[in-house]
Amino acid sequence: MFGAFAFRWHLRQYVAMNKVQFNIFDALSKLQTLKNRRYNAAQITEIINTAHGKKVITRQTVARLLRKGDVVISAVSDSTLSYLLDFFYAEGMPIKLEQLFSVDYPPIPTPPADKSNN
Repeated sequence: MFGAFAFRWHLRQYVAMNKVQFNIFDALSKLQTLKNRRYNAAQITEIINTAHGKKVITRQTVARLLRKGDVVISAVSDSTLSYLLDFFYAEGMPIKLEQLFSVDYPPIPTPPADKSNN
């Protein structure tokens, strides 16, 4: 069993190393293959706004999300995530929220040996 120190060390080492990134590209690539067509920012924006019956997202917002490596997760609002889910649903390929993110999980580090039993 982990001692309290070893558990805190283990948790601190593990939590600090996960890398979460916004990633629309995997789902979009799958949809493009399924539909045999490419989607640009203007088309995605039109599909989302048409589904809502009003302008809820701008082309600039969608274009920013489509730039690789340029999206900070904190800049993606919950409503924008909802609109993206609506887009995939409207195009016949519903996805789950987690499919808009990629997570790099590092190997779980081995805690130091508990020497209190010696």
